[in-house]
Amino acid sequence: MTLKGGEIFLRTASGGFSPWDIQACAAYNRVWTAVCNNSVSPGNTFFEDAGGGGTAIYDPFGRTAAIADSEHEQLVGTTIPIRQFRATHRLPEYAWPIYAPVMDKYVGKYPPSMFTKYLPTDLKDAARYLRDPNNTNW
Repeated sequence: MTLKGGEIFLRTASGGFSPWDIQACAAYNRVWTAVCNNSVSPGNTFFEDAGGGGTAIYDPFGRTAAIADSEHEQLVGTTIPIRQFRATHRLPEYAWPIYAPVMDKYVGKYPPSMFTKYLPTDLKDAARYLRDPNNTNW
């Protein structure tokens, strides 16, 4: 995702995740990364056993920008200085000569910017749009 220009990664968890995994993802990809985990709702004890809380946002160095301080439902937010980030952000350094022959052969299932000519109105319309073999809008 980073090689294709990803700047903010959004990850989900359903209990038992390791914060260091999310922090490492942010740091080695040099991107902002948010993780949303289960939380305990009043009267629902399932998530207490599964491991709730820990929803957080990490900066491109893996440092905590914001984190839930409870296993209960809680909003977590921060301001991402996207202009400053874009001015200094560089793609991670890879041994590109090793990967180039493989990447040159890669053809994604859907092309970049495929929704620039037509924006589906809802999920059913998006499914129809993506499944249509005669679609020439992308």
